[in-house]
Amino acid sequence: MTKKKNNSRSLNWFILMLAVLSSFYNVKAQSDSLQYSEEIQQDSMVQYLTPLEYAFMMHEETPWMVKVNLLSITNFGLSTLYLKGGFETRLGSSFSINMSLSSFFYEESLYSYITPDIEGRWYYNKAKKIKLGKSKSNLSGNYFALGSSYKYVIEETPPFPNRQFNFLYKSNFSINIKWGMQRRFLNKGYIDFGLTAGKHYNKDESPSYFFSTFIDAGLAFAKDKQKVNRDKLCTVLRCYETDRFIIKIDLNDLLNYSIQGISNLHKKHSITFNPNIAMEVKLGKLPISINSEFDYYSILFLETLGTYGLINRDEYTKYNFSIESRWYLNLKRRMLKGKSGNGLSANYIGLGVMNRNIIRKTESYDYGIRNIDSSTQNDNLVFITAGMQRLLSKHFYLDMNLKIGFGKISYDNKEKSNQGYILPNLRIGYRF
Repeated sequence: MTKKKNNSRSLNWFILMLAVLSSFYNVKAQSDSLQYSEEIQQDSMVQYLTPLEYAFMMHEETPWMVKVNLLSITNFGLSTLYLKGGFETRLGSSFSINMSLSSFFYEESLYSYITPDIEGRWYYNKAKKIKLGKSKSNLSGNYFALGSSYKYVIEETPPFPNRQFNFLYKSNFSINIKWGMQRRFLNKGYIDFGLTAGKHYNKDESPSYFFSTFIDAGLAFAKDKQKVNRDKLCTVLRCYETDRFIIKIDLNDLLNYSIQGISNLHKKHSITFNPNIAMEVKLGKLPISINSEFDYYSILFLETLGTYGLINRDEYTKYNFSIESRWYLNLKRRMLKGKSGNGLSANYIGLGVMNRNIIRKTESYDYGIRNIDSSTQNDNLVFITAGMQRLLSKHFYLDMNLKIGFGKISYDNKEKSNQGYILPNLRIGYRF
């Protein structure tokens, strides 16, 4: 009797285990079937995407993204240690919350600050693209945003002699609206650029308004389901193109305008303009090129008072011209791997010279009397550089490098001194 009970229990356990295993197999089969179905859907979508849309990861679901900005910002022609990290998470198919923290530490100045900010984004054409099968629910698209930030100034000494324009360099709270275009680029990159306008508030000064262009670019981290097919990207990555001569226009930090209304008649204005243009020519079939660059930076402060008109004018202008030879170290290896033609897309080292001029000019008007104070600086520098350049699609480029140099600095054509410098650059923009 006992033996029959034991056999019965064993049989019951065996049947139970079969049932559990069968259930597990069915769940796994359904999961594999669902995953296979999603992969089929993604593959079918990829067939209808252009290579550029594919490079922008339109075929991937992206519920969240971690961003690390690699662009360096200049102000008053000075290099800055600029650190910015962000996190964006999707709310439904068309909305997201974007948060970031940035910090600025200026060379040759005691001015530095940190800025946390948060904004809500509406990707206004995302729903339509999803419906047409041109995109998944992700964070690549055009958007409108409403946000706020708080700039906490660590050290309030601004990098400009005239203290009448301190309203730009104090701790403040701001609200802003924004129009932008954000795109992921392959698995580990992103770019976000557009226009922004808003209002600054602080306890010591009258509110000020601002309008500017903006651009963020760097590394992006997200959870992707598919590996990128490099063969589909050749028209974007210029796998077989042999570019010999290019003109490059940097779009980073191009234009900024601010106005502070102290009263209906008394106003302060700030205008920043920072264009950069470069030309590069390859020397035959050699992995060597000559790159020349002109960089211009100007910030203008204007203070006006009713019928008196202009009462203060401060101007800071920096312009420099550099020429360098570049040796593209891994160009041959990239060609053998089908990643590049015999052109200008590779990693490089170089040697160059730079002439830099800085002009500071202050004008004040006291009862119609014009007072002028100015100073000049002229630098002749030699540098070595190391970097990477990538030509993207037909009209875009990315050039990231680090220059280390040494040279003579002349102040007002009199005092001279030797000085070393380190200058990081990340250029991203339009080429032709």
